[in-house]
Amino acid sequence: MAEIEFINSQSPHLDGVKSLWKKNRKTLGPYPNGAFDERAENEEIIVALDGEVVVGYALFYISQKHGRVRLTHLCVDTSHCRQGIARQLFEVLRCHTTAQKGIGLYCRRDYDACNLWPKLGFVPISEKVGRSKEGHELIYFWLPHPHPSLFSSSQEDERLKVVIDANVFLDFDDPNRNGADETAGMMADWLQPLIQICINEELYTEIFRDDNADQRRDRLSKASGFECLESNTDEFLLAQDSVRKLLGTPTSEQDESDQRHLCRTIASDATVFVTRDDQVLKVADDIYDQHGLSIVRPAQLVAQFEELRNERDYQRARLAGSPLQFRRASDNATRLAECFQAQANGEKRRDLEELLNRTFANPDGHECHLVESSDGRPLAIHVAETANPNLLTISTFRIAKRVQNTRLAPTLARTLLSGIVQNALQSGISAVRVTETALAPVVVAALRLSGFFPSGGSWLKLSIVDAHDVSQMSERVAEIARVSDIETAEIQHILDAISDPSFTSDTPAVLDMEHILWPGKFCGCNVTNFVVSIEPRWASDLFDAGLASASLWGAETELALNPDSVYYRSTRPPMRTEQGRILWYVSQDRKISGSKCIRACSQLSGVTIGGPKELFRRFKRLGVYQWQHVLGTAGSIDGELMALEFSDTELFRKTISWESAQSILQAHDIRSTFLSPTVITEDAFVELYRLGLGLNETTV
Repeated sequence: MAEIEFINSQSPHLDGVKSLWKKNRKTLGPYPNGAFDERAENEEIIVALDGEVVVGYALFYISQKHGRVRLTHLCVDTSHCRQGIARQLFEVLRCHTTAQKGIGLYCRRDYDACNLWPKLGFVPISEKVGRSKEGHELIYFWLPHPHPSLFSSSQEDERLKVVIDANVFLDFDDPNRNGADETAGMMADWLQPLIQICINEELYTEIFRDDNADQRRDRLSKASGFECLESNTDEFLLAQDSVRKLLGTPTSEQDESDQRHLCRTIASDATVFVTRDDQVLKVADDIYDQHGLSIVRPAQLVAQFEELRNERDYQRARLAGSPLQFRRASDNATRLAECFQAQANGEKRRDLEELLNRTFANPDGHECHLVESSDGRPLAIHVAETANPNLLTISTFRIAKRVQNTRLAPTLARTLLSGIVQNALQSGISAVRVTETALAPVVVAALRLSGFFPSGGSWLKLSIVDAHDVSQMSERVAEIARVSDIETAEIQHILDAISDPSFTSDTPAVLDMEHILWPGKFCGCNVTNFVVSIEPRWASDLFDAGLASASLWGAETELALNPDSVYYRSTRPPMRTEQGRILWYVSQDRKISGSKCIRACSQLSGVTIGGPKELFRRFKRLGVYQWQHVLGTAGSIDGELMALEFSDTELFRKTISWESAQSILQAHDIRSTFLSPTVITEDAFVELYRLGLGLNETTV
């Protein structure tokens, strides 16, 4: 591998650069001797050395006024071609210029180098006729450096981002093409407000390969009508390796472009990639497992829209596959400010750096928590303050700039918020207020899904521990507000909702309010309660890390990892409702201490019966279950099984033994061995629930 370094005007290698240019002048074009000296003076020449011999160089110019880098020459000696030197030079240039908007260059259409630039992440965005006598066509290539957009980052867009490949784009252009009738379904009136049909940069590469200039211009004009999702260059380059392993080495320029199209989608914040390419569709499951991107045909997008939309909100598998590190931060404010600066909100880096340093200087009143990837790169940060012993204030809550537009971000944000609420409860704090003023759209969405509600420029979450009737619950909400210095007006909508005469008979409304007041439960309402048996191995993975010492995350974070989950069981007997509450009875396993007892409570949010393939595809975003587990529960590929969707799981402080549970149930004339889901009365549920919370110490 060649040695790469920057040179200045005093470098002995400057003459070597000029000599290499002379050897390749026919391709590189004229360049004045003085211009070489000026670029060297500004340290805008990077050389590749084999010993002391210059075997390649990159010559560039930084326009500080426009924030753009112009790559003038990227040249490698023919004796050292195909050794990765061009990529080495480019990578050094890219990393060196990340403060700029991006890197641009012109290249003649008829040069072989036109095929190199897309491989490095460049996108053709325009063309013009050169000034030479021959009038050669020049293509302008652009590689953007990711920076938050003042406008695109400030508005929350609830639509599902869907990237289409070149063939689907052409279907829109020509509805009479072979197979285009399938794509037409994507234009259904009901679907349009719910999805954002996007392209990515690779479509421009495909368009510019067309030799027909009139057709190029027409398609470029039509492409401008679609939102173009930018891809993260680092993620794009990483994705190329994994995609190539799945699809094989490209055998044509078209194959190579098809793979790049997929890689760019992986490296963007799209949730779905729509294609009719059978080769790509064959590896859809592998791509999902490795990158969390769903690949579907146009018809599948329409048929599976709801489950695809859910994947954006929460992908447990994305986080479970990431060995994250959670720690308390106490230094390195400069580096953290660089990662978490809210440029889209006009924040200056030094202001965030000063804020973090003030936080570090006051460890008693502030706790700064940091999440990092396995290689130490910051992913998220939040600062907790407890000036009021009854209110936890989250003054800073940021997702790293490079992560905000990835599929990891929604899951990471929900996981952290869940953990914050649970840690507050463990400390006896029933109210959490997020006062961060520079919330990213992905965090706003996570706050809504996590039971927070907007209030006067901040977001509030109230938590009530116990089961109460409506009157008692209203009193408890008001009391929490009083001791937490929360204005009555901020929680008036809650008080109004639960005092409505129809509230107690409206099961969805009751369960929605239990989500907002989690883990509180309402008594005297029309909610069905179940005891459901679960094997210890699934309890451990789904909500109870304490059952297994070899858990992925450990007891503190495993529950937070699961805002939403699914449990598979047989279809017999059927569940008589799709909403309610579940008390989880962990069945006996003599090898596992803590089994044969009721250990947790969840909200039942859905019951679905179907074949193993259908249900696995629908719920694979929630992780834990592999295909063989789902197939085993169904018994065969043609069998059926039941999927119980549940959320808002609460681990009990005290486990309820088999004997205690049976004694309580029998006192309420309920007899069951828990081999199948058991419906229990509200009185029995409340008694068991309070016993699990340690609020009812009477041993029965």
